[in-house]
Amino acid sequence: MILIGQSVPPKYISYLRSPGQSLIILPPDPRLPEPIASHPDILLFWDQDTLITDRTYYLEFARKELDEVCAFTGLHLQLTDEPPQPQYPQDIRFNALRVGSCLFCHPTHTSPAVTDSALRKNWNIIPTNQGYARCAACPIGSDALITADPAIASAAKKQNLDVCIIRQGHVLLPGYPHGFIGGCCGVYENTVLFCGDPHLHPDGERMLSFVRAHGLEPQWIPDLPLFDAGSIFFIPERNPR
Repeated sequence: MILIGQSVPPKYISYLRSPGQSLIILPPDPRLPEPIASHPDILLFWDQDTLITDRTYYLEFARKELDEVCAFTGLHLQLTDEPPQPQYPQDIRFNALRVGSCLFCHPTHTSPAVTDSALRKNWNIIPTNQGYARCAACPIGSDALITADPAIASAAKKQNLDVCIIRQGHVLLPGYPHGFIGGCCGVYENTVLFCGDPHLHPDGERMLSFVRAHGLEPQWIPDLPLFDAGSIFFIPERNPR
């Protein structure tokens, strides 16, 4: 099952509508700035067996979509009472990045539901000043990541993770100067999907080589700029249709 936000342009969505994959499009949360109001990595945290989100977002805006996700994936839905605010850092409570057993986040502003779940699973919570941790980096397997953010890169190297550092920018996010590389990626099985064409990024070839060097296969949407979709969540269906 593919989970994306409503802000993704139709020409990208048409590529993602592939045979055998269910596609769920999240509605926006009007309490957030319009460009990121439907971004999955802002609205949700997915931690293997649980989907964590805000109670009001679920009850008032996304009950149908999230019920469908849980029905076909077997995920448990955990609701919190942490209404988002449009200003940073009140919009980052679910924007944590998991790479293997490491969870990168800004602990002060990350939802306790997220950090408590990480502790129960014996993940190492790695503090970082980059609050948009999930946006800012794409996990590559369990021991590597791609990022343009120096705080994420420094924290990851201290955990002995392999890091591909790229140039900032060259990712579209309407309403902002640029988006982030993590926001335009999704990982499923042994594949890393780029929402757009890495060849249009000045470090694209290096990113593709890095993905392949870690035993994964890159896929992309050809001839379209990389687009920050707020991450693409590929959630395995446990009850296929």
